[in-house]
Amino acid sequence: MRHNLQTNTLLTAINKELSKYYTDNQVWTLNYKIGFVIFLVYFNIYQRKKDHRNIFPLIEDCLTHLNDHGSSDTSLFNGLAGLGWMLQHLNNIGVLNRGDIESIHEIDEFILNDLRHETLGNQEFDLLYGLVGKGTYFLSRERNSTVNKALTNIFDRLTQTAIITDEFIFWEKGNGVDLGLAHGMPGLLVLFSKFCKLGINGKLSKEYLRKLVSFVTKNKLENNLISYFPTNSNSKEASRIGWCYGDLSVSIGLCHANSVLCSPIVDKEIRKVVRRCIDRSIDVSGVFRSEKYLDSGLCHGSLGIAYALHKIKQNNGIVGIGSRIDYWRKMSRQRIDVTQPFLNLKTAFPTKYAVDWGLDGGLIDGLAGIGLITMGFSSSKLTGWDSIFLLDID
Repeated sequence: MRHNLQTNTLLTAINKELSKYYTDNQVWTLNYKIGFVIFLVYFNIYQRKKDHRNIFPLIEDCLTHLNDHGSSDTSLFNGLAGLGWMLQHLNNIGVLNRGDIESIHEIDEFILNDLRHETLGNQEFDLLYGLVGKGTYFLSRERNSTVNKALTNIFDRLTQTAIITDEFIFWEKGNGVDLGLAHGMPGLLVLFSKFCKLGINGKLSKEYLRKLVSFVTKNKLENNLISYFPTNSNSKEASRIGWCYGDLSVSIGLCHANSVLCSPIVDKEIRKVVRRCIDRSIDVSGVFRSEKYLDSGLCHGSLGIAYALHKIKQNNGIVGIGSRIDYWRKMSRQRIDVTQPFLNLKTAFPTKYAVDWGLDGGLIDGLAGIGLITMGFSSSKLTGWDSIFLLDID
C-alpha cells in the first residue's frame, strides 16, 4: 500500500478537522459520530496502525444510545441498524472481537420487533430509513435464527408491496417510484441480488430480481439528451447525476443485478447508461457549485460521482471511464485549501431561493465521507466501508 504526500497531507488535515468537529457534536448516528468512528478506523489502517484504542471512547458514546433511547429509531442512518452495522463491520475487519459486540444481539431483537409491528409506509424501498437499510444491516450479520427471521420478514414485506404480473405494480404507484439508491428501486436491485447470492427464498429471489430490472429499465426517458433516467418514475424531467439518484445510481443497481443474472442485454444497458454518465460535464451535472465552493460529498457531489464511477470501472471496463474519474477528482482538488476550515470543502444546503454553504462532517454529504473516498482511491484494501452505500459491486 503506497501513499503519496498529497494524499497523506489531505487525510491528516481531514482527520484534524473532524476531530475538532466531533468534540462538541454529540449526534451519534451513522452519518455523524458512528461515521467518524468508521473514518478513524480506516485512517488507522491507512497509517498502518494496529492499535485502535482511539475509537473505543467514541463507540462507548454510541452504545449509550441503547440505554438512553432504546428502540426509538431502528433505521440504518439515524438509528440502531446503523449502530449495529458499524459494530459488525468492525468485527468483520478484525478491529473488534466477538466480546466487544455482544450488545449487537440486543440490537437484532429491537429491529426484529420493530419489523413485526411496523406498518407498510412510504419508506419501504428506502436505504437510509426503510427496509432496504435494515436488510443491508442484517446481510452484514453472521447468520443465526434471529437474522434469518429478519431477512425472511424483510423479503416478505418487500414482496407484499407488489403484484407479480409482467412487471411490478407498486402500491404507491400513484406517487411514482423513486429511481435512486438512497430511497428507491436501485437499492432493491442490490438487496435482491444479495438475497440471490445467499440463497434466500431460492428461485423466487431471482424471479423478483429479473422483474425489478425490467421495471427500472422501462422507465427510461425518451429522446432526452442529458440523462437516460428521471429521478422518479412519474417524472419526464432529466435527473442530476449522483450516487443517490439518476443514471449513475441506476447503473450501480444494474451492475449488482447482472452479477447474478449475467445477461448480455443488461450488460449492454449498463454500458449505454454509464456512457451517458461519462459524457456529462459539470455544467449539465446538477452538482451544486459557486465561485468559491463545490459540493464534493459522496451523495451527490463531485467526489461521490468519481468514486461511484471508480467502482463501476472495477466491475465493468468501459472505454473513457478512467478519464472521467480523473475529471471529477480534478474538479474537487481545485477547490481544496488545507489552510481553511474543513479544507474549504463546504457542503451545499439548497433552499427555495438559493444555495447556502456550511460545514458538514457526515458520511453522506460531508467530510468523513470525503476522507473515506480519498482512502478508497488510494487502495482497494480500504474500501470495505462502501458496502453501507451499496457500492460493493462484485
